[in-house]
Amino acid sequence: MKKFTLVSLGIAVACWLVAGISLAIFGEKGFEDLSQEIVGRKLIEFQTKAEDIEADQIKNVEELEVIFPQATIEILPSDDEGFHVQYPGTDKEALHGRIDGKRIRYDLARYYEGTESKIVVRLFNGNGFIHLGDSGSSKLTFRIPKNIKKIKARSETGDLKIDSINAAQVKFESTSGSMKIRRMNLSKLEASTTSGDLRFQGYTQNADLKTISGEVKVHSENKSPTMVLATTSGDVNVDFEEEPNVKFSYETTSGELTLKADSDLKEIKRKDMVKLGPAEGDVKVKTVSGDIRVRTLTSF
Repeated sequence: MKKFTLVSLGIAVACWLVAGISLAIFGEKGFEDLSQEIVGRKLIEFQTKAEDIEADQIKNVEELEVIFPQATIEILPSDDEGFHVQYPGTDKEALHGRIDGKRIRYDLARYYEGTESKIVVRLFNGNGFIHLGDSGSSKLTFRIPKNIKKIKARSETGDLKIDSINAAQVKFESTSGSMKIRRMNLSKLEASTTSGDLRFQGYTQNADLKTISGEVKVHSENKSPTMVLATTSGDVNVDFEEEPNVKFSYETTSGELTLKADSDLKEIKRKDMVKLGPAEGDVKVKTVSGDIRVRTLTSF
């Protein structure tokens, strides 16, 4: 009984000391904002770090290429003419882009090497840890200048998010990552993934979006685009800002078709082509078990 009491007392004192030391170091606030990494028994604090490239160093660069096994990559417009990256890291880690002629390249494979065995946690009130997932849950934010016209991104499980940048071409390849692009004016958009969703909102002349088990969603500001949209088990949704002006070809094995736009469609078949307006554009949609929906937003 005495031995049990001493052990219990020792555990209680140890917990009290850990809580007290943590509170003294970090204060009452900020626990929920502290991201850390456990490697073995060592606790390493993650900090928000940055790489800033001045405008004169980046003025001739027209393409950004990012290779990332995990993490979420977010690309936004720069507030100035420079190039800026924010990312999680430690004092010993630094992320550097490699400028090669008209391209700047970030290969994050070495930066995230072996992270599957690591755990990112958050210290909470000095009493324990909240699991946040592996380092793939980290986010890197790129803020790019207007002179970058082309984006290439390749990932394994990472997601790509782009909003309001000046680029004209985007290409995304992934194993199971998702893509979300908004408020863009593109000449060409290409994306392929195995199990992720592909979403685009904006204007594009050409789009080729393919996924196996994810959804494809397009909100088109161009009424006569050229598009190829394909998925195996996901749905395909195409929303037009105006009455579409396309030749619409579709094919589905077991999914349903919903067409809410002016057309000469007399009956719904598994495979068909229908003209929407003068049919100057060309939209091809194919899915196996997913539903297909095409509609004009102005009609609601």
